[in-house]
Amino acid sequence: MRNALIVTLLILAGFAGGYGSYLIWDHLANEPTAGLGTDTGGAWSGTASNGAEPVAGQPLPSDIVLPDLHGDERNLTEWLGKVVVVNFWASWCPPCIREMPLFEELQQEYSASGFTFIGIAVDNRVDAAEFADKTGVTYPILHGRAEAMAAGDRFGNRRGMLPYTVLIDAEGTIRETWSGELERADLEPVIQAMLAEAGS
Repeated sequence: MRNALIVTLLILAGFAGGYGSYLIWDHLANEPTAGLGTDTGGAWSGTASNGAEPVAGQPLPSDIVLPDLHGDERNLTEWLGKVVVVNFWASWCPPCIREMPLFEELQQEYSASGFTFIGIAVDNRVDAAEFADKTGVTYPILHGRAEAMAAGDRFGNRRGMLPYTVLIDAEGTIRETWSGELERADLEPVIQAMLAEAGS
């Protein structure tokens, strides 16, 4: 009965919104021992503000450390001084996969100006690395399961939505968050504004 109610609520929410995203917790509940490599998560559609608690204006947490695809531990504070977009994604999340080519395009266009994307895969290393290789993603990819979800929670993603994206300015202040699939018109103007602010 409880599961049927949850599914019904998710379906209703799907009709209510315009952007597709996925519930991490639902995916993990359905695949408790799997490698998170198949798309069995519960679909959710909502606006780009659903699922987040306000964190704008707060500093970048200094203790978020996750391994990269080479196994090296990385702290997000390594990128202080750059305008950073942190994107939480997974190889089993269709809206995540759809938006990543755009992120790579923006990375190529703006990286020389002091900007970078950082992907945080809620995934195992093998699946995340295979996807990054296949799609030609060049920006840093970190990964984890519970650890990556905990990092998302620190950025306001209390409901465990994917994709989830965070904009951090060059001073290390969280400026904006989005829950759901993004398009160029959502991101490029704020990236340009943050780069202009950093250069002023």
